[in-house]
Amino acid sequence: MNNGIGLITENRREEGIIPLLSVKRNMTISSLSTLSNKGWLFNQMEKSIAETYIKRLNIKTSSLLKEIRYLSGGNQQKVILARWMIHKQKVLIISEPTRGIDIGSKAEIHKIIDEMANLGLAILMISSEIEEVMGISDRIIVMHEGMITKEFTREEATKEKLMMPSIEGIK
Repeated sequence: MNNGIGLITENRREEGIIPLLSVKRNMTISSLSTLSNKGWLFNQMEKSIAETYIKRLNIKTSSLLKEIRYLSGGNQQKVILARWMIHKQKVLIISEPTRGIDIGSKAEIHKIIDEMANLGLAILMISSEIEEVMGISDRIIVMHEGMITKEFTREEATKEKLMMPSIEGIK
């Protein structure tokens, strides 16, 4: 985090959220140092920021204080995306951003990721869903057994090209 890098893991429920904490705290936890002074938390500022991102990202929750574990997977993922938007990272690594999420939420999450990229955030997305990769990526790098085997622009990429085996790596 101190070097401007954020991570959204593929295992949201076990590694991404803190289930017993509120939606608000899960959203702001990475930014508590900027929301406090000498150990005193600016509660009103934290509440205001969380309310802003709940509206901006269309997060469905009955309360800021609701434990995040009660939200749908898509809304949990939006809270985690908000966490890194608030913290203002330079690079965000996202692994399987829409795993276990309904189709409607997938579209919303793709829109949020695109918005983050348009604001200048460098995003490294790791996904096993070819359609997702082709739909959101500017550049696609294919790896096989830990080696880079192909690289495409969005315009060059097709499902067939991405799935075609390659034995030579990119230099």
